[in-house]
Amino acid sequence: MIILKENTINSNVTTTFNENITLTGSVYFLWSVISDDTNDSVEFIATDVSTNQFRYNEFTITLTGASDVNLTGGTINLEPLGSWKYNVYQQNSNTNLDVSLADSIIERGRIYVSGATVPSVTAYVATANTNNITYNG
Repeated sequence: MIILKENTINSNVTTTFNENITLTGSVYFLWSVISDDTNDSVEFIATDVSTNQFRYNEFTITLTGASDVNLTGGTINLEPLGSWKYNVYQQNSNTNLDVSLADSIIERGRIYVSGATVPSVTAYVATANTNNITYNG
């Protein structure tokens, strides 16, 4: 699972996409991220900044406000906070944001978008002696 923090430059997002690439030449990665809560999707391209792309792929994904996005530069807005699914497509275009024009899916996974602070979660146990357990972080 990839964890991204809102209003932050999330550097060192590390994956292993290259092991599934079938295209030749310059390959770009089109991310399609779908909210579990709203089913809304965001498509974007993040540049692979890895120093050893044969071993791993590394991305910087910036989460920002709705009006300050760069979908071909990895600067996006993901609202609401919470769980998202992602599909990553391989393609030879560094500008295409249409998944129907991309080559094929090379990876699927999960993203969790967290807020600036970690919320407290209280779990209630229904037994004869009710226990309240609070987790913070």
